[in-house]
Amino acid sequence: MAPSVAARIEAARSTGQLTIRRARLGRLVRKGQLVDAELLPVFGAPSLHIEVDRVINCAGPLGQVQQIPSPLIRRLLEEGLVRPDPLGIGLDVTSEGAVIDRENQISRRLYAVGPITRGVFWEATAVPDIRLHCEALARHVVEMAAAN
Repeated sequence: MAPSVAARIEAARSTGQLTIRRARLGRLVRKGQLVDAELLPVFGAPSLHIEVDRVINCAGPLGQVQQIPSPLIRRLLEEGLVRPDPLGIGLDVTSEGAVIDRENQISRRLYAVGPITRGVFWEATAVPDIRLHCEALARHVVEMAAAN
């Protein structure tokens, strides 16, 4: 991370504004202007409830690709032109980003980049990672065009 970001995080930790805990998120219950967040610590420790001003989801897109509200993604899935990745959190693609359909055929016309491919690439949400995926895809498309 950038040194300026690290300094801001450390400053927030030192003042108590930011606390880092290793836990899964349980239930969230709105209590007026606050949220009661249930934390489920690892290794079976008892749950912990904290009141917070905000909850920020840093997990990325929805957990299941079938739940993505995009009509385009839903239609592509329904028609079998794309399939979920092995984790079910995005689309299954090749290393170049070509989508793979439900019949295991690799598309020569349909590609995906970015968070929709995180089940295959995982690092697919930050601009530097997406830029590398786009570079690989561009190289692939140029090679395919030259071969035809």
